[in-house]
Amino acid sequence: MNDQRSAWSFLKVALFHAPTEARLTELSGLAMGSAERWRRIVALANAHFVTPALWLAVRDAIEPLGTPEPVREYLESIHGVNRARNKELLGQLDELIHALNRRSIAPTLLKGAAYLKTGTHGDIGARFLSDLDVLVEPEQLAETKRVLAALGYVPGRPGEVDDENHHHVRPMYREGESGVVEIHREAVGACASEILPGREAMEDGQEHREGGIHYRSLSPSHLVTASFLHAEVADRHLRSFILGLRPMQDVSALHATYGSLIDWPGIEARLTRYGLGNLFRKYLLATWRITGIRPLPRTRFRVGDLAHYRLSETRMQRPGVGRWLARLARLSAHEVQRRYGETDGWAALTRHRLRRAGEMTRSWLYGRAERRGI
Repeated sequence: MNDQRSAWSFLKVALFHAPTEARLTELSGLAMGSAERWRRIVALANAHFVTPALWLAVRDAIEPLGTPEPVREYLESIHGVNRARNKELLGQLDELIHALNRRSIAPTLLKGAAYLKTGTHGDIGARFLSDLDVLVEPEQLAETKRVLAALGYVPGRPGEVDDENHHHVRPMYREGESGVVEIHREAVGACASEILPGREAMEDGQEHREGGIHYRSLSPSHLVTASFLHAEVADRHLRSFILGLRPMQDVSALHATYGSLIDWPGIEARLTRYGLGNLFRKYLLATWRITGIRPLPRTRFRVGDLAHYRLSETRMQRPGVGRWLARLARLSAHEVQRRYGETDGWAALTRHRLRRAGEMTRSWLYGRAERRGI
């Protein structure tokens, strides 16, 4: 087994499965006390933004796993820094909610902000956060921006996002703070806002009143739906043959926190209604294979689903394959339709695929000629 494949298998087992004696034996065999294998494990964890969670997974089994001292120190320090940063972000978030409440605004927390405030991941340092996302009513948007301005926040560069048409206004910064604040007018990006409208997300959200503050978080089902839409529709992970471990970390934590409160059949029905049934089925397969969670056990996976997962896992295990799979992804039905518009039937789809393949080939030849100075 090559080192990259061992690293991928190690992270799947360590992050998502209970540390039984059998699992520790399996992990020990994958790591083999090898400095090179540990380097690959840490590099892969860094690439997927799950390094703090990796420390939590292995900290009680340092000796059995033969973890080199520099690796132990690195993982512990990354978790410690992230824990301290997330505590600062939590204080920053509480200050923002307090200020908005004084203007009779109860924001709905999204993504990492919701996970952080509600303790979804357990340990406060378990998950990396890049920013604080809050959703407000459209008529409260201007007042929310004024509240942030009064707290010392300033908007980012005008070119960062289109304030009028983007699902959130320009990120707002405050000097010396750990994170930026993004005020959302929709719960998810424009490519998926019809599937999970912001108003519905707020109306169905959970109310929280604690420590003198009032805020909302998405319902358990909407949390899972938003996570799926962000990873698979906005970022197009599976369509690019990418298996993201941080989205899997999120869905695993949501499943552990909310369990039967998540309406998986309802999520499937909603996504199928919007033409995402096939993609969601691939997502369910990836969730099962990586985390061991199978929320819809009656789902019958197709040969194409299994082949897609195998190709995606091959990309994770063999980085050199990724370049070719990325090219293959450009010929998918979704990407072809996105580029050329709706295709009417198999013949039209094939014609557009050949057209796209020709464009890709010409681009490759021109690039090669330029590199050779021809």
